[in-house]
Amino acid sequence: MNIIVLAILFLTFYPISIGKDLSLMSDIGCKLLPFLARAGNQVSSWIQVFITYDRYFLVAFPNKFRFLKTKTFVATIFAILVALILLINIPNLLFSLTITIANTTTVVNRINVTSQSYAASCATQRHISLLRDMIAVVFRTLIPFIMILYGNSLLIKAFVSSKKRVAQGASSEISAHNKTSGAATLPGAGSRKLDSSSYHSSKKDSSFMKSVIAMDTFFLITLMPLAV
Repeated sequence: MNIIVLAILFLTFYPISIGKDLSLMSDIGCKLLPFLARAGNQVSSWIQVFITYDRYFLVAFPNKFRFLKTKTFVATIFAILVALILLINIPNLLFSLTITIANTTTVVNRINVTSQSYAASCATQRHISLLRDMIAVVFRTLIPFIMILYGNSLLIKAFVSSKKRVAQGASSEISAHNKTSGAATLPGAGSRKLDSSSYHSSKKDSSFMKSVIAMDTFFLITLMPLAV
């Protein structure tokens, strides 16, 4: 999805850098390009929120909410998310291309010469423009910022609890193994086999969680100026 967003942003801003604004070339471009760019930015924010809470439920409740891991559930949530964001960005489609013609009269050799200049802009009623900007700030920045910040705190707590749970489980298994095997088994001889699966699972969760927290931190830093 982020690749699609980058492609839309490229189509929107690269032509501007070379003096050609695609959104000002037609009424369709005026409506569609800002609509897709703003909706895409908001979708990318909410995908990050979804990843954060998905990892939290997986670590905090490893044996519950198994339906969260299914492709059907993920696809359904993604479809609902995209549909809602497209719906709340409808005000972008209420903009229209406006051409302003300005007449300028100059005197050349005592002769009045009239010239015309054209200025194009995407415009709509003031309250619609204000509503569009509020939607962009709230759904692109403010709500995802708060949810990711809170999600990271839950994620860190869940990770600490998970490590304690794995350590306690491994200690219990080692104690039970030593009791059943008797003195013939050296202390710790079977511990690596008993807790290896728990260790690798915890290590995998730890690595993925650290990457999620790192992405969230970068995301929060980039969103912070827009949230003020």
